[in-house]
Amino acid sequence: MKILTLIFALINIFICVKIVFVVKRLRIEKARGPFCLAYTSSSKNFFMFKYIQKNGDWRAYILNPIDYKDRNSARSVTHRHFDSSLKLYYVCWTAPVKRLDDMVAISKKWAEATVEYIRTEKKF
Repeated sequence: MKILTLIFALINIFICVKIVFVVKRLRIEKARGPFCLAYTSSSKNFFMFKYIQKNGDWRAYILNPIDYKDRNSARSVTHRHFDSSLKLYYVCWTAPVKRLDDMVAISKKWAEATVEYIRTEKKF
């Protein structure tokens, strides 16, 4: 499944235009379009986000499929919303996010919490 996730993520690189790899962490660059981030969690799980600003608020769209295994994958449990116009899930956050840096930090925390939820079923 990890290979499938990696293949899907590589396909989505075309959507993101440009990703700059740095050891264990990846940084964001703007390249004629939306911001993108590939993130490897502390437990080596791979996540890919696309950051888009809508109505002044930032969203982190989840580009790679997530295997929740036998866990409940309901959007309310996994803290995801669905954007029907883009046909993508994005990270759910309680308040509007006005700064890109804040949304990047939130998406990384969401990725770590998601890995922990899949591993232990600990709610977040």
